[in-house]
Amino acid sequence: MKIAVLIHSAAKNDARVAKEAMSLRAAGHEVVIHGISPDLARHRLALPGSDVPLWLEPRVRAAARVRKRALLLLALAPVLLLAAASGQALVSRGLRFAGHDVASLVVMLGVLGGLGVAYASRHRLARFAQHLDDFVMTRHASSARARQALNKDAGLDLARGHHDIAAALLRSVASGPRPDAFHIHDLVALVLAASLKRRYAVPVVWDAHEIYQDLAGGDALRARENAAIIAGCHRQLDHFITINDSIARFYRDHYPALPTPVVVMNATVPEPVPVYDGCLHRAAGLPLTQKILLFQGRFSAHRGLQHLVEAAAALRADWTLVMMGWGGLEATLRAQAAQHVRAGTPATVFVPGVPQAQLQLWSAGATLGVVPYENTSLNHLYCTPNKLWEYPGAGVPMLCTDLPEMAAIVERFGCGALLPRDFTAADIARIVNGLDDEALARMRARCAPCIAANNWSHWENNLLGVYADIARAAGAR
Repeated sequence: MKIAVLIHSAAKNDARVAKEAMSLRAAGHEVVIHGISPDLARHRLALPGSDVPLWLEPRVRAAARVRKRALLLLALAPVLLLAAASGQALVSRGLRFAGHDVASLVVMLGVLGGLGVAYASRHRLARFAQHLDDFVMTRHASSARARQALNKDAGLDLARGHHDIAAALLRSVASGPRPDAFHIHDLVALVLAASLKRRYAVPVVWDAHEIYQDLAGGDALRARENAAIIAGCHRQLDHFITINDSIARFYRDHYPALPTPVVVMNATVPEPVPVYDGCLHRAAGLPLTQKILLFQGRFSAHRGLQHLVEAAAALRADWTLVMMGWGGLEATLRAQAAQHVRAGTPATVFVPGVPQAQLQLWSAGATLGVVPYENTSLNHLYCTPNKLWEYPGAGVPMLCTDLPEMAAIVERFGCGALLPRDFTAADIARIVNGLDDEALARMRARCAPCIAANNWSHWENNLLGVYADIARAAGAR
């Protein structure tokens, strides 16, 4: 089966997208991931560590480059016409047309062309640019009419960014093999559901990673827009996948016309715990005897990171908080950490994020991994981030907020400790400082059973089952 996977980003750092694509590929399906280029160029790549094609298409803002080239050609038209006239003169001496030689006629046309460019640039540039924008969008979404159709499909007036991404994804799909099914990740590409059904008449699968109408830090306008997109598009879907039972229940309650949810959790592919080579301690400038409280991932608001850095100042001297990652909150966190300098080993150290393929080895150097997400939205209340598997997969126990889905994993397997749901920096420091070597060893020993019972090899069966159903339905027609 040919499966077109749609994602509104460059996809390369999305572990869920990668795992699903590689599982489908290993099951014999022909998978192409269509994403959005990080620049103005089209890229034809392979997903890192696999042979799954990753096609990244520039957004419509690439039209600016086409527009500049077209304007440059028009501006150079007089020069090009004069050059053509010179060549023509060599073979057409003596030729006259209405009393003028060919070269003179071309010069006159060149002057008129230049005047036309000047007039267009002064009076018609905006309209001309819009025509070029429409032309380069895609043959499937090449006009205001197509944008109006997309708005109608989604049931609201979509932002220009949605049009740009939709056009780029359509352009990418049109350049590849005709798919037998579409797999849409996240929300932005969902606006294409009705268009894809109409144009290709194949099943559409939606893979919801979040509760989009109640995101941490989201404003009321964005929440209404996200809810309207789902309400406008969810009846066009043939199958629905999401990340855990709580979020599946939310969608079932709020969008009863959605297909029955299939849960595919963000579990890791089971691998032996690597022999730690000291890389995390070396990067942090710490002795191997120092205990590390590790946060790895994106430095974003509502993840409890400011509480975490504040707590580091109150940790015992044999503990250091290591912040391994990147993100918009980094400067704020670094400034906060700089206020808490202690003698000897530092309270907090920042190190860059590492590629997904190296994450397990680096995480293995931690004594305790932390997931201190704040209870600021339904999406956080029911979250199950990749860290819930990445830490125990590296043999590292966890300290997580007492949110339902995270607490269920920690309590079921005994592979960590829980923070209060509305925790403070003092709570983090109190719990970490209270963990002795025996307690840490006991939790560490429970990491392997956790991963053995809850890993990707289990959840990928649910994913493959969706496509087995699609194949059976196609065979029955």
